[in-house]
Amino acid sequence: MMLCGTSPTSLAGGMALWAPRFEAINGAGSVEPLADGTMERWFTSAFKARRPDRWTQIRATVAATTPAGYLGCAAAIIRFDVQQKLPSVKTPTLVVCGDDDPSTPPAGNRKIAELIPGARYQEIAEARHISMVEQPDIFNRIMQDWLSSVS
Repeated sequence: MMLCGTSPTSLAGGMALWAPRFEAINGAGSVEPLADGTMERWFTSAFKARRPDRWTQIRATVAATTPAGYLGCAAAIIRFDVQQKLPSVKTPTLVVCGDDDPSTPPAGNRKIAELIPGARYQEIAEARHISMVEQPDIFNRIMQDWLSSVS
């Protein structure tokens, strides 16, 4: 199993963190008002400069997300906690995240790797939340090395 940019529990702040986003979506009737902030959390400014075409494509996808889809996803991650279940995972596991991920910070990803018996942790430099897009060559090498090591 390869876990990428995740967390063992919901981020501190819960509804206080999400309420302004919900208000913005309800006010606009779309996710458009959240697109720029989402992109800032998901990608470094270096990625935007390096791949403006891809950045624009992903931003358009975020903005086009249906309000119901965004709200449903948020409802699933506002209050979750799998921390107590992680020690029972028996699957070989690699946990990967960007070194500058504000959405699912490295500390939480490291915690997952610490709690799953035998799990490994790998951080990708100069990447935020969507490290597989921001640093695809590095991500793919990590993934291929991992798959080779467990097959």
